Amino acid sequence: PYYFSDDNCSSQILELIEVAEPRAQLTNHFHDFVIPLDTVKVLNQEGLLSKEQVRTSLQTEWRTRYGNLNLSQRSALKEVLQNKAADSDKYAQLPKKKKAEALEAAMSYLAIKEYRDHKEYKSEKYDLAVARARLGSLTDPVEIVLPKSPLLSPPTTAFYLGYGQIDEVDFYQFKFRRGFHDLLSDDSGLAPFSQLNFFSFDLRYHPTLQNWDLYEFVLLSILSTSPWTQLEKPMTWMIDIGTSPKFLPYVNGGIGTSFDLPLAQATRWSWLAVSKNTDLTEIAKPYLGVETLFMTKWTEHFRSVIKADYLYSTNEGRSLGIGGLAMAYDHGKIEYRLEAERRDTENRWMLSVVF
Repeated sequence: PYYFSDDNCSSQILELIEVAEPRAQLTNHFHDFVIPLDTVKVLNQEGLLSKEQVRTSLQTEWRTRYGNLNLSQRSALKEVLQNKAADSDKYAQLPKKKKAEALEAAMSYLAIKEYRDHKEYKSEKYDLAVARARLGSLTDPVEIVLPKSPLLSPPTTAFYLGYGQIDEVDFYQFKFRRGFHDLLSDDSGLAPFSQLNFFSFDLRYHPTLQNWDLYEFVLLSILSTSPWTQLEKPMTWMIDIGTSPKFLPYVNGGIGTSFDLPLAQATRWSWLAVSKNTDLTEIAKPYLGVETLFMTKWTEHFRSVIKADYLYSTNEGRSLGIGGLAMAYDHGKIEYRLEAERRDTENRWMLSVVF
């Protein structure tokens, strides 16, 4: 996720372009937050982009090559990089073409490592390149699926209109999200399977009770997921700060792991150990437990999230189970959502339109 809300590189780029093109009032489009995706969109709106050009990142190439390897190749890859030479036992057992694919993935990983470590690995790359050359021409160029243009993604500021029920009690939802995206949002041009929300107001009207309620205010909600591989073990983490009904403040947090799975266009499974403080007006006695997320991109326009929590209340001394399914389909700049959840013995569902 993108952490800086003001006076960051995105806003500074716009200011520099205004110096070169004074007629372009780029910074006037933003008064508080701006992220790189917004920068690109406003440049396009002002006619300052001539064309789009996709350049594959080192990370994308590495993850694509790694994802194409089978388990035997991945084990061999790890040994090759540890030994800094193509002479491991597991590597020797691979067929010739599988060896070539493993070596190409190893060289791709070293390119990532050079960038991260600010250090060159010339001898290691040379040895791997020589070993790969000895195998001959066996592999095709790696196929990397071009991402959807970020210019086609919906605005980072969104309005929600919805209808739903909580234990058969009707409500209408009127929600405003200042920025930037949640798990169901189209993440074109953003970190995949992530969430970064600023200043979200969820206002609800209950016709049966004839009252309005600020159901939830989100000050900040971040979920950052990166998949584990045999070579990398990045941390998945989340933090939520806001208020629930009756203005009860909460702070939730968690850390865990994530794995990419070969399902549909892209699928990521995340597991987190969480602490959920639902009412900080009292002495903090949080719910402690486990949260799992199964996030899938079925098509370019259709996404789903399955969520399951098992929590233990340190205040009440009892367990709580939460299960949910959410689906989103976008058409143009409009998104349609269906969300259902069972919280302990309480059923909830909602249909909403996001624009």
